[in-house]
Order: sequence, then structure tokens, then C-alpha cells
Amino acid sequence: MEFLSGYENPSSYNIRFQNLKVFWDWTAREGYFRGDRHPLDGLKKRRPRGRIVQLEEKEVHALLQQPDKNTYAGFRDYCLLLLQIGYYGL
Repeated sequence: MEFLSGYENPSSYNIRFQNLKVFWDWTAREGYFRGDRHPLDGLKKRRPRGRIVQLEEKEVHALLQQPDKNTYAGFRDYCLLLLQIGYYGL
């Protein structure tokens, strides 16, 4: 518990949590650990926080001007950018 409490970042915590879970499962399977309760019972993986990036309107316009819309790949990239940023007539 003390080992896992030192990790604030959910990704780091989840990696250490999974490593400890695999280790304790292995010790139980091999017979090194005999107990009624798994040491990680009651603990769950943490959900990562979402990352929201705020851009100025002119930065969004500059970003949308980058793909070459005359080629298939450029038009595809432009459409994907529109979907990702939720373009609503900027």
C-alpha cells in the first residue's frame, strides 16, 4: 500500500499495480504465499485524467490550412482534424 501511494500519476500507478498483481498471483500459484486474502484486494486501477488543450482561433485556422486538400491524404487529414477539434464554423 505504501509503495503504491507514492505514485500520483495514474499511468505510473497502474503500471506498478499490474506488476505487483502479477507478482502476487505468481507467488500464490507457486505456493510461496498462503493466505485467504490477496494483498491487492480492494484496490483498483486509476483512471487517467483527460487532457484538454485550449487553442486560440487563429491557431486553429493555421492548423486547418496545413493539409493539402487537393490530394486524398491531405483531404483525409483535414477531415480528421475537423472531427478531432469539433469544428463548428471557426
